[in-house]
Amino acid sequence: MKTVFFKSLLMSIFLCSISCTEDFFENEIPKSEPIAGKTTIGAYQSSLPYNLNVVYFIPSDVSARPEYERRISEFLLAAQEYYRQNMYNWGYGNRTFGLLKNPTTNRIKINVVSGSKPMASYNYSSGNQILSEVNSWFAVHPTDKTSEHTIVFTATPSINTEIPYYGLGRNCFVGDNEYNDYQYFNQNTTRGNQVKAYMGGLLHELGHGMNLPHDALPKSLQNTPGYGTSLMSWGNQTYGYSSTILSKPTAAILNNCQLFSTVAKPAGYFYNQNHGMQASVTQRTLSNGRIHVWGNFSVGSPINSLNVYFMPKDAPYHAVSGTAIQGSNAFYTYLDISDLYLTDRSYTIVVQAQFVDGGSNWQTFPLFNFVNGTPVIQ
Repeated sequence: MKTVFFKSLLMSIFLCSISCTEDFFENEIPKSEPIAGKTTIGAYQSSLPYNLNVVYFIPSDVSARPEYERRISEFLLAAQEYYRQNMYNWGYGNRTFGLLKNPTTNRIKINVVSGSKPMASYNYSSGNQILSEVNSWFAVHPTDKTSEHTIVFTATPSINTEIPYYGLGRNCFVGDNEYNDYQYFNQNTTRGNQVKAYMGGLLHELGHGMNLPHDALPKSLQNTPGYGTSLMSWGNQTYGYSSTILSKPTAAILNNCQLFSTVAKPAGYFYNQNHGMQASVTQRTLSNGRIHVWGNFSVGSPINSLNVYFMPKDAPYHAVSGTAIQGSNAFYTYLDISDLYLTDRSYTIVVQAQFVDGGSNWQTFPLFNFVNGTPVIQ
């Protein structure tokens, strides 16, 4: 399902609802850049220098699921288009994550890794164990690793088999079973609903594997045409049923992600610069149902976005996010209290600097607490 919304509508509505502005740092939205030549590995090609590592992990007592190459290719090519459309809608150009594909067969490059243990040994908490085996495989096949980002599909005998299903650093884990087949996505059937749930989960976990945290759109945008639910909140449940989009801060993060780079960088460039950040909140006011926050910040290397998250205690899925209005070392942001989802707990504000090498750093500050349903500045 493609999410269709218009850039002009996005800007005008979001400017009125949360700390979003067109006054980006000068280099936030890249201009036309030359592509550094396509990547080619055997029959697989990509127009980008860095590409998602796709791993098919098969426990020792499980067989590769029927047609896994076709099914995984169709899911990930649809995911590539979803991210491309969202980046375009937020003004970041016609960009998406790199993915190696055979242009003749339309199949993507999948690295098959045989697990050393049976299925029962790879439960939900086994992400690090699987990742260790995957990394050992890449150590023997170094030319097959084309970025620092990996998605692992674990072959399972049924869709209900317990496996890791989350993001872990710049890696993410999902399952694979023949019941999940993208060709049934648009069917209003039990199987179609299962495939929608699977695709929503895949998009969400892939987001984590590409550096994205949980966040939510302002509550007023849930039913606003062109908006809807943030993928990185509970969008894995709404995808395929109602408008489910990336938030502007997530697009700002992907703008710097290695997988979205259109040019090759020197070895060690990504995620390795000085990410030192110092920030302070200098003033907080509450008036006419709106919280205003001013602060200062300094960083150790170039950034091109300053994201903010209004974080409710113990509920990151409900953290309403935006991009702060900033000067050279000061920032301002605001949020209407009516745009919060939870009014029974304390809130902090997370100020997150997005560095041009894809890294980030953040600091958290107390904001307010709800007392009998009324926010009180802390």
